[in-house]
Amino acid sequence: MKTTKIVWTLLVAALLLGACAHPKLKTEREEGETGFTREELFGHLPPVDYEIPNDAQFLKGVKICLDPGHGGDAHIPRYKRGPTGVREAEMNWTTAQFLKEFLESAEAEVLLTRSGDEDVSLAQRARIANRAQVDFFISMHHNAASRESANFTSTWYHADPDYGPMNLDLSRYVQQGVAEALRLPEVAANPLKSDYLMYPDAGFGVLRQLEVPGCLVEASFFSNVIEEQRLRHPEYLKREAYGYFLGIARYVAAGIPFSVMRQPEPGARLQDKQPEIVVELNDGLRDRGGWGADRNWIFMDSIRVRLDGREITDATYDPQAKAVRFKVPDKLPNGVHLVEVGFRNLSGNHARPHTHRFIVACPIAQIAVTAKPTSLHPDGVSYALVAFEASDADGTPVADGSTLRVEAEGGTLEQFAVKTRAGKAHTYVHSPLEPGTIRLRVRGDEAEAALAIPVGRDAVPLIYGQVTQQDSGKPLEGIQVELTFPTAEEAGETLTLLEGAEPDTWIHYLGRRRLDKQVSNEEGRVIFAPKGLRPEAFTLMINQGGYYRRSFPVQFKDAQRTIALNLPAYPVAGGILRDKIFLLDPEGGGVETGAVDCRGNEASDLNLAVAERLKVLLESAGAQARLIRTEDIYLSAQQRVEIASNMQVDRYLAIEHGLAEDATSGVCFLYFPEMEGRRGAERASARAAAELGLKDLGVALSGDAKVRHAAIPASAVRLLTMDAAEVDNAADPAWLDREAYALYQGLLAQLGLPKEYSAMLSLRAVNAQTGLPLEGVEITLDGSLSRLTDASGRCRFSSILPRFYDAAARKKGYETFWVRLSAAEEGEYVLALRPEAE
Repeated sequence: MKTTKIVWTLLVAALLLGACAHPKLKTEREEGETGFTREELFGHLPPVDYEIPNDAQFLKGVKICLDPGHGGDAHIPRYKRGPTGVREAEMNWTTAQFLKEFLESAEAEVLLTRSGDEDVSLAQRARIANRAQVDFFISMHHNAASRESANFTSTWYHADPDYGPMNLDLSRYVQQGVAEALRLPEVAANPLKSDYLMYPDAGFGVLRQLEVPGCLVEASFFSNVIEEQRLRHPEYLKREAYGYFLGIARYVAAGIPFSVMRQPEPGARLQDKQPEIVVELNDGLRDRGGWGADRNWIFMDSIRVRLDGREITDATYDPQAKAVRFKVPDKLPNGVHLVEVGFRNLSGNHARPHTHRFIVACPIAQIAVTAKPTSLHPDGVSYALVAFEASDADGTPVADGSTLRVEAEGGTLEQFAVKTRAGKAHTYVHSPLEPGTIRLRVRGDEAEAALAIPVGRDAVPLIYGQVTQQDSGKPLEGIQVELTFPTAEEAGETLTLLEGAEPDTWIHYLGRRRLDKQVSNEEGRVIFAPKGLRPEAFTLMINQGGYYRRSFPVQFKDAQRTIALNLPAYPVAGGILRDKIFLLDPEGGGVETGAVDCRGNEASDLNLAVAERLKVLLESAGAQARLIRTEDIYLSAQQRVEIASNMQVDRYLAIEHGLAEDATSGVCFLYFPEMEGRRGAERASARAAAELGLKDLGVALSGDAKVRHAAIPASAVRLLTMDAAEVDNAADPAWLDREAYALYQGLLAQLGLPKEYSAMLSLRAVNAQTGLPLEGVEITLDGSLSRLTDASGRCRFSSILPRFYDAAARKKGYETFWVRLSAAEEGEYVLALRPEAE
C-alpha cells in the first residue's frame, strides 16, 4: 500500500461530503405527503427474490463493519431530511439492518457502529472498526443536492487510488451492486470518487481515520422528491441492502489476496543485521481448491516490496515457493523493522494491507555506566541515579528491551534488572548509614562494567525532587525544574488585601537567580547537587509551558545535607490545551477590511490583534497556536486553504468582528462537523458571551467553505462588538485582551474544562500614592497566565482552581508588585503599585 502523508488542510474533518447537508428545496411538501402511486415509485424495477447467490459462500468468517451514517439528530428541524421530512439517519439505519441480516445468513460476522438512533462521532466509528480489526468497513449514506432532479449512486474512497488500492476494489464492487439494485435514472460519469474531491488533502473524517480498508456509499438522493418517497418504504431499502450484499459477495468471491512472512518468523529477534527475507504470497483463491489451485494467480509485475518504507528493487519471486525473497542490502540498526508487500490477483483485487515485523537484536558488547551525583551522604536517604548505555560490537545502541543485570555492594538497589530503551537504561542506588564505597557491577550478554560511588560526610548538599500530577500524584515526565538562589537585591514589597480591608498583610520577595535546571525523567525525578552555596537558600521552581510556575523552598534542618521534595505540578486549564495545536484565522486583511466602526477601526485589524493575543493565552496553557496571516494582507479563501494544507493542527478557529446589530452586541459561534461540533460550539458561545457580559446569539452549522473543507474540528466566531455602547476604544490593548480572553474561555468550555475549575480571581490595580485606578497593568498568575487591566484598573481570571496563586503586577514606571492570592475567597483584591523613584 502506498503511504501518502496525511496533511491537515484548513479546518475541520467532516463526517461526509457537504452534499449530505440538506439544502432548502424550491418545492416543499407537507411532512408525510406523498402524492405518488406505487406504479410511479416502483414500476420501473424488476421483481427481486433475494436469493442468496453462490458467491456468498465465501463470506463465511469474513468480519465486516457497517456504519449507518448520522443518527441522534431527530431534534434538529429539517436537518438531513427530504422534502416531506423523511430522515436520512433512519434510511441508513433500516438499510444497515437488512444488510446485516443478509450477511449473517451467509455466516459473515457483522459489526455496527451504532445501536440505534444515536450520535456517534466520526472518530468513534473508525475506532470501532479498527479495534475489531475487521476485514473491511462500509459507511452507508444517502445524498442531497440543490438540483432537485439529481439522483444517482456514488461511492467514495479515501485519498488517491494508490493510497489504498484495496479501498478502490471494494468501492467498485459495492458501487456496481447498489447501482444495479436501484436502477436510478442517472449514472455519474465517474461514480467512484476520491474524498479528496470534497476535502483536498484531508478527505472524509471517518475514512481518513480507518486502519482497515473501507468506503463510503451515497446510495441515492433523498432530496429528490420521488426518491424520498421510495426511501419511505422498507421493501425499497431492503432492495438497496440486497444490492450492497451482492456487491460485497462478488468482491469477496474474487479473492482477497494476503501475504505471510516465512523468514524470519514474524516477531523474531535476529542477530543478523543483513538477513534474507521471505514472504509468501497468497492470491486469496487457491485455498478454495479445484482445478489450478496449485498455481498462484497473481500479476507478477504488480509485486511491490518495501523495507522500513524504502522500496526494494532487487526482490525476486519464486513460483515454486509462491514467495518473494530478498537479502537486506545494508546493515540494519538494532530494533524493529517493517516489511510491506503489495500485489494483486488475477481478478484484479489487491492484497490486504499488512505490515510484517521482525527485530534485529545483536548482543550487548559494550556498557558505559555513570552516576549522578558522584558521591553520597551516609544517611540512608541520599541516592544516585545510575545510568547505563549499552551498544553492540558495531557501537550502535542495542535493541529496546535488552536486559542489564545490576549488583551493588555497600548500597541498596531499587532494581536489579533493567530493560533498555534507545540503548539506555537506569536504576537508583541508596546510600548506607556509614561512610565507605558503593561498588556497582552491571552485566549484559557479552559485556560487563563497574563503578564505585564514594559515601562520605564531605559530599555536597543533595536536593531531590519528584514532579507529580497535582490531582492523581502520578509521576510526570518532561517537566523542567530549576534550582534558584537569592541575589543580594530585594525585588520589592507587596501588599494584598480584600476590597475595603486594612493593609495588614505584607510579604517580601527576593529576586532569584537560576543555578541549574533539569527535566524530570520517567519517574518524575530530578537531582541537584549544588556546590559552594548556603543550602538553606535554595528554591526549586517548576518552569514548564502549560503549567503554573511554582516555587518550593528547600529547608534543611540542623546538620541535614539531603532533602527530598514532592513537586506537585498544576496544569493551566487542567491540561486540556497542553500539546494541542490551534490554527487561528483572522478574517479579512488588505483590501478586505470588513466592517468599520465609528472610530475608524477596521474589523480585519481587530481580527488579527485579537488572534495574536489569543495565541499568547493558548501558548501559556501549553498549546501551540499558528496564524493564517500575521500582517495586513489580502488572502482569498483558496489561498488560506493552501497555506494551511501543510499544517498539522488539531483545531481551527476563524475570528470575525462585526458591528453590533440593532445596538445589541453579542457572540455567535459557527461550527462543523454537524452534531459533533454543535455541542461544543454551544458551550463555547455561552461561555464567551458570559465572559464579555454580552448576549449569546447562539450557534449555527457553518456554510463557509473554509470551515467545511477541514480535516479537524473547526469553528468560526462572530464578535458583534464594534460600535457597542460599552466599548470606549476597540483598539485599546485592554479591550483586545478582554476579547481574546473571552475566546480563550470559550475554547476551554468547548473542549470540556473539568468542573473543579470553577473559581475566579477579581483584581483591581491602583496607584499606591493616589488610589487612582491603573489601566494596562499586566497581572500574571504563577508566572504563566496573564491579563491586562482596563480603564477601571480591573481584570479577572475565570475558570481556575480554588487555591493560592503567586501573582506579579507590572507596569512601566511602577515597581513590580508581588502577592499571594487565594481564589478560594470571594471579593476583589486591590493591588497597590508604587511609582518608581525618580
